[in-house]
Amino acid sequence: MIANLKKSKKKGFTLVELIVVIAIIAIIAAVAVPTTIKYVNEARVTTAKSETSSILSTIETGFTDLMATGDGVLDEGSLKELLDKMMPTTQHTEKVEVTAVADGSFTITVVSTQDGANASKTYSTSSYALSIPAAITLTAPGSNSEAGWTAATAPSGT
Repeated sequence: MIANLKKSKKKGFTLVELIVVIAIIAIIAAVAVPTTIKYVNEARVTTAKSETSSILSTIETGFTDLMATGDGVLDEGSLKELLDKMMPTTQHTEKVEVTAVADGSFTITVVSTQDGANASKTYSTSSYALSIPAAITLTAPGSNSEAGWTAATAPSGT
């Protein structure tokens, strides 16, 4: 019987060894997780910046069509039609705002859902022969919406 006890040694890890391994994994996770989250957030902002810049380019490209085929008035209908056609869905864009500036120009601001990714550009109405009758806000449809952009107009000077 004593011979049997000596031969049957239990195999496995001790509690101390398991605690040491868990502590090492916790330290690695404490270092890796914040770094990973930082990179994910930076990627989201980069994607959002790309999207907002793309929307500005889309609108600027549409100015030429609007001058050639429209009445030269940049209103909510023409802007909504342009964005519905060129940018039917967005992931990181909240809204597009068009406001007339006192010196005869207008500013287009693309507001992103990500901090630090907004885009804005001022255009001369004389360069594009466009008039802005009012402040226009278009709300983005989101990535899964079929409804398209939603337009709202505020009276000039608001």
